[in-house]
Amino acid sequence: ERAFSNCKSLTNVTIGNSVTSIGDDAFYYCENLTSITISNSVTSIGRYAFEKCTSLVTIEVSKNNKDYASFDGVLFCKNKTKLIKYPAGKTDRTYEIPDSVTNIGIGTFEDCLNLASITIPNSVKSIGYEAFYNTACYNNESNWEKGVLYISNCLIDTNDDFKSTNDYTIKYGTKVIASSAFFDCASLKNIIMPNSVIIIGDYAFYRCKSLMSIIIPNSVKNI
Repeated sequence: ERAFSNCKSLTNVTIGNSVTSIGDDAFYYCENLTSITISNSVTSIGRYAFEKCTSLVTIEVSKNNKDYASFDGVLFCKNKTKLIKYPAGKTDRTYEIPDSVTNIGIGTFEDCLNLASITIPNSVKSIGYEAFYNTACYNNESNWEKGVLYISNCLIDTNDDFKSTNDYTIKYGTKVIASSAFFDCASLKNIIMPNSVIIIGDYAFYRCKSLMSIIIPNSVKNI
């Protein structure tokens, strides 16, 4: 973790075949890093691994990698060999996450202001805290249903409009409840999950201090 953080003179990196994992914040704020090659042995890229690498233009990554790395204002997709910079002034960026991805980490797409439409595949089994926070999709009020944000078959987050809710039934077809989805929903007393829910994320009901009843269906495989 943070192995090369703030190495301002670093411009090019090749990660060899003996490396299997890149830690959290490993290249954080390496603002002059322009290219990086990641070997086929790497299967995991940590959260915020390349955040604020504002000069990063190209990246090559193993087909084995099933995680997404996050970049400040830049979206990295594992099935391509380059980064996609959002065009200035554009707000209609649509991106489909490939069905090989199983994990979307903490803050993966945070502050990608032009990311307006997202499709999450059925292969995703966990969604980290604030993975889509402050994207165009997140900030679009029409995407929220009574204070709850759903993306594809995932329940992503709740906002201030939900805070006074006492009883809530999660929409049928929902498979994943993201980390911290109901964080600090202090008025929530009762919640019912449909039998489509498979995953309940970390801290999903943290600080729900009024919660008295929760029905967890047999479909849930992981909490």
